[in-house]
Formats: sequence, C-alpha cells, structure tokens
Amino acid sequence: MKKVAMTVIAIAALAPLTASAEATLYGKIRLFAAEHDDGAAKQWELSSESSRFGFKGRSDLESDLDLIYQLEYEVDPAVGSGIGVKKDGAGDEEVKARNQFIGLSGGFGTVVMGRHDTPLKKSQGKVDVFSDYEEADMKRVISGENRVSGIVYYKTPNLGGVEFHAAIVPGQGGDFDGDGQNEEGLADATSLSVSYKQGPLYLALAHDTDIQGNAAAAESKVTRLSAQYKMDAVRLGALYQIEELAGVDFDGYLLSAGLKLADPIELKLQHVLRKADTVGSPQDEQSTLGVDYALGGNTTATAYITNREEEIGGRGELDLYGVGLMHNF
Repeated sequence: MKKVAMTVIAIAALAPLTASAEATLYGKIRLFAAEHDDGAAKQWELSSESSRFGFKGRSDLESDLDLIYQLEYEVDPAVGSGIGVKKDGAGDEEVKARNQFIGLSGGFGTVVMGRHDTPLKKSQGKVDVFSDYEEADMKRVISGENRVSGIVYYKTPNLGGVEFHAAIVPGQGGDFDGDGQNEEGLADATSLSVSYKQGPLYLALAHDTDIQGNAAAAESKVTRLSAQYKMDAVRLGALYQIEELAGVDFDGYLLSAGLKLADPIELKLQHVLRKADTVGSPQDEQSTLGVDYALGGNTTATAYITNREEEIGGRGELDLYGVGLMHNF
C-alpha cells in the first residue's frame, strides 16, 4: 500500500504538466481471462497483460538541445482487491516501475539516464508478435528481455536507416559476474546494438555482457540477431541468439508470422525454443496461435492458445486458452 500511495502522490504532482504542451499522458489497459492447465491443476484466472500508464515530454533548451523525460508505471487491476487471491503469491504488486528516465536529445543523438529497456531488448523490434502477453511473450523462454535500473543509454540519429544503441550500467557494489568481487566501475555491464530499417525490412544485431536479469551473480553474455519483413497483409519474423551463462551455452530461436485475413482480423503464430548445449540437451519450447480483431478507436479484442514445455527450469508443461480486451490511450 505504501508503494501505491507513493505512486498516487507522484501522479498528483505531475498531473498539472499534462495541461502544457510539454507533457503527454498515455497508457494501455489490457485485461485477459484465461484457463491455465499445468497438469496438476486447471483453473481460470483474470490477469492484466502489462497494463500501464505514464507521462512523457520534451522541452526546448539552448544550443538546439531538447530535454526529454518519461515516468511510466505498470498497473495491475486484476490483483490486490476483491475476494480472490493474488495470482503469483505475495510478490504481486498493483503498481510497478517501468521505463523512467531523463535525458538530452539533439543533433548528436539521444542520451538518457534512469531505468530503461536494454539495447538488446529493444533490438527485437516487433519480432515477438505476442509481446506483453503474460504467458506467451518470448521472455518466458528466451532470456535477454531486461529493463535495467541505473543505466546510461545512448542512441545515434537515424543514419540512412541505420541506428546504433549503447548502454552502460555501473556495478554500484554488486557482483555482476560471479567472481566474488564487488563491481565499482562505470561500465561493469554493457548492452550494444545496431539496427537497419529500410522499407519492409528490419535487421538488428545486439550483444549483452553481464546484464543483471540474464543471470544473478553469474558471468553472462547474450548475442542476438533479429529480422522482420512486412509485405502487404503478411509480416514474418525470426530471431536467433547465443547465450553463455556460468559456463553453459544456450541457443535460442524464434519464428513468428502475422497474417491479415480481412481488414479488422489478424491471425498470429509464433514458436520459441531455447536449448542447452549439454548432455541430454534439455530445452524449453513454446508455441502460440492467436487472433486479433480491431474494434476501432484503439481497441482490440484478442484470443489465443499457447503450449509451453519447460525442461531446463524443470517446471513441466502448461496449456493456456485466453481471451482479452486491449485499449491504448
């Protein structure tokens, strides 16, 4: 409740900004009803799929510079009240911090400080056609989808379709690589990416080193290649990554497709696989089929089914059938 109260106070303090040209209030409301079947139990649950709101703005400065800022929060209307229990136990929260930063933008590019998605996470673009679906997002299988606190993030201007992104994270006394030594430098963890977008084609290459979230207190490296191609009513995506975690190598794969069957209807398919290069080669695998129906006014109805088998984490199999309503504002 303290976190909720603090957030409400922050909102009240920032609300007058939305009356000016400098700040914009925005958000998404995404609520789903789904049947979960893990083999041991089958039950229906109501969940928020990364519902959020935030304030973002830009202010002109001297020397052709702009001040930019953003405060974004994830909200969960499906937990914390009523007679039901919290879906994931005591760790659930009604309000969580998302990307929150302040920085400068100009002819040199953009640099921000605060909490931000890493360049590797952003490099996937829209390859994950079930991004933000709680049980179908590729992050359920593939690592590297990290939002990091205490980050300094820089991106270049668009250079003929090419963009470079670089981020550094100071250790601030933490042990990022599991060597038993506390990190005290400015760039104890790094994330880098380069992307190319021209017409229907998008390509990106990214690399993380010791980003917390890939692993806790263990040396980690992740290299990711993403590609997407859009043509009329079809969009195709692919992703491949190599992960080195505490001396064990993993390969990750994603294939996705979106097909507009009619003007308001899109069929979506996705398969994700993560495989360990060890004896027996355990793997995590997820397949999802969904359909979106655009209702107009930034509102979409959706339905999807997903199956996930987890051998690496030892969590077994999950079947899920869900329907939901999504609105952007």
